[in-house]
Amino acid sequence: MRLSVNWLMRNVALGFIEFVRNTPQLVQIIFWYFAVLQTLPPPRGSIAIPGGFLLNIRGLYLPGAVMRPDTELLSLIAVILVIGTPFIWRLRLRERRIGAKALLLPLLAFGLLAAGIERIEFPTLKGFNIAGGTQIPPELVALWAGLSIYSSAFIAEIVRSAIEAVPKGQHEAAHSMGLRRAPVLFLIVLPQAIRIMVPQLTSQYLNVIKSSTLGAAVAYPEIFQIFAGTVMQQANKEVETIIVVMAVFLTINLLASAFMNWYNERVALVER
Repeated sequence: MRLSVNWLMRNVALGFIEFVRNTPQLVQIIFWYFAVLQTLPPPRGSIAIPGGFLLNIRGLYLPGAVMRPDTELLSLIAVILVIGTPFIWRLRLRERRIGAKALLLPLLAFGLLAAGIERIEFPTLKGFNIAGGTQIPPELVALWAGLSIYSSAFIAEIVRSAIEAVPKGQHEAAHSMGLRRAPVLFLIVLPQAIRIMVPQLTSQYLNVIKSSTLGAAVAYPEIFQIFAGTVMQQANKEVETIIVVMAVFLTINLLASAFMNWYNERVALVER
């Protein structure tokens, strides 16, 4: 929005980004939990959101799928199909027909999962509680909101700087051919800007993974709190417990970094 030609949108986006970027992330998570979610009404006064959602002090309630009792095998096959899609898709370099059919695997996996759904339950008020559906606790909602909004401000600046790094001559050449603003952005500018933004986005995504430990501030049972709280108190192995937590985060970050590096190589400009 900071690149918008509309003065109001551009300055509102600037104010939002500067405010979020210069406010501590922990403060934002605590704000969402105590100042927003803890002030919501009780279940009997739940806020109805279109689509079958309910929001109250106990969290966010979503429509949930009730699976058939014999769907474990179908779910396993669906997961295998989704995981195997990228590997089968790479076979297109050897045989076009096999690679093209790989695109049908996610649809087949979705069909298998849909076949295992018995019914969709919507959250409804029964007495003093909510029955049916899926509940997302307020601690997770606060952590999700804090991480998402805080990271979105930095990602917005990364995308804006990458777009502005594309030479202005590219814009002018496209406009001279009669292209409108949207086709110029999506067909010409973004394919070049993505090569610039991917390395910076990698660092930002890794920061999001590591910042998930801030959920301990609002008593959300994330990995660090589970190990540092329950396991450490019962096992009395402080050093070993911290090493395990570090190893878990190291593994997750290395996998994410490896994927982003692979993607960066795929979109990198190949020079002759």
